[in-house]
Amino acid sequence: MSKWVEIRDAIENEIKVSGVAEEVRKNVLSMLADEAVPAAEAFLTKFIEGVKAEAVTETGWCKIRDAVVIPYGIQALVWLGKYVIDRTIKETA
Repeated sequence: MSKWVEIRDAIENEIKVSGVAEEVRKNVLSMLADEAVPAAEAFLTKFIEGVKAEAVTETGWCKIRDAVVIPYGIQALVWLGKYVIDRTIKETA
């Protein structure tokens, strides 16, 4: 048996025995809300700015796609993700 299989089995057995504590879940959600979401928002904001800048040189559907569809679609997904995380944090508090 490989070393990886032994490690994996040990982790699985530990999780089955002790379970995942509610405090760990809250910490993970808090880290997502405090660190991961702002980092993702910063990256996606720069991406949206780049796409909108390219929309100036586009025509037809590509202009609409780059100026409206992609930016607002990404913003909607970010909002939805933040909403789900915030709602989950409130429900588990």
